Amino acid sequence: MAETLATWFVEHLSGSVSKEMIVFIVSLLPILELRGGIIAGFAMGMHWLPTFIIAYIGNLLPIPFILLFIRFIFRVLKKTPLHSLVEWCEKGWRNISERNKRGLNGQFWSEG
Repeated sequence: MAETLATWFVEHLSGSVSKEMIVFIVSLLPILELRGGIIAGFAMGMHWLPTFIIAYIGNLLPIPFILLFIRFIFRVLKKTPLHSLVEWCEKGWRNISERNKRGLNGQFWSEG
């Protein structure tokens, strides 16, 4: 699936933007991410190193924005039909957070 989507972007964006920008755009997309950017770069005949670097940067770029705005996004989504999905995600994240605080042996981490 990633190969098909990456190829679609290459076909439709070629000629209007540079190869590097296509790799960057594809690697920003949540479904394709790094692997899609690399596939797009190889489909256009780019060398592996610049392809990897551009795709890696494009893949990392959205992370700070997601971390900064996820609470706001969830607050907005709770007012839509997706509220049950948001609540399910929040419940799962709370459980993971609690497990991480306890550690492997079930004890809470102690400062020491």
